[in-house]
Amino acid sequence: MLIRRALARPSDRAFWAAWFAALAALAGLGVWSTRRYALPFDPAPTRWVQDLDRFALAGRIFGRVNEFGSYSFIGGMLIGFAVLLAVRGFRVEALVMAGAGAAHLVQLGVRQLVERPFSAQHPPWFAHADWGLRQFPGPNGFPSGHVFGEAIVYGLIILYAGRLIPIKPLAWAVRSACALEILLGGPARMYTGAHWPSDVLGAMLLAGLYLAIAWRIDGAVTRIRGVTAERRLAERAGLSGTAARPRRIVRPAAGQAVTEREPARTR
Repeated sequence: MLIRRALARPSDRAFWAAWFAALAALAGLGVWSTRRYALPFDPAPTRWVQDLDRFALAGRIFGRVNEFGSYSFIGGMLIGFAVLLAVRGFRVEALVMAGAGAAHLVQLGVRQLVERPFSAQHPPWFAHADWGLRQFPGPNGFPSGHVFGEAIVYGLIILYAGRLIPIKPLAWAVRSACALEILLGGPARMYTGAHWPSDVLGAMLLAGLYLAIAWRIDGAVTRIRGVTAERRLAERAGLSGTAARPRRIVRPAAGQAVTEREPARTR
């Protein structure tokens, strides 16, 4: 019954098809990463990002982005926003934020399963010196924990910012800052040599799976709250379906006694 209701509309079927396609892409990317130290599309973008060190501004920007993406900062943002949402009465949103912290355990579990081939006797900086990298990522970086944390926490803040910040321009400023952090988080990790682009892509896919579910839950909760608010307004105005209906009086024909007919009961 639940599966039938979840797939009742074409939009529902499209959503779940896309969700499972993303899950399959994550699984395939992880299996592929266990067979190669670097995937074919990893070295060139990494070299391009690391070559940005010729600009002094790049190092400062990526350094600040990495600070905002550190585990301590992300954890503080997660706990802080979850508490604020709970205090303001948004309990479902607070639970979703708390669930993002639990999803970090999934990311750690995937990282334990995916280990790239690596030889200490023949390290990649000797075997692939032609790649021209300033720093080579390690073999246990799939998916990136920092990028995952940035995407999932700042993504949820983008979703819920309007409920905590009543001033719309300020709310959109917060959303823009979060989107910029998500956009630059991956390149910042590649700049330091901590991760490959495939590590970043895996983290984005994993975070996207959770954010998609959060978005669906938010839509359902918003509809339920809207219906509940309408019912309360109707009850206050005396227009609820439980209000007593007026009794209908049937006009008699000439010479007949006046009788009253009870209205039909509402089902």
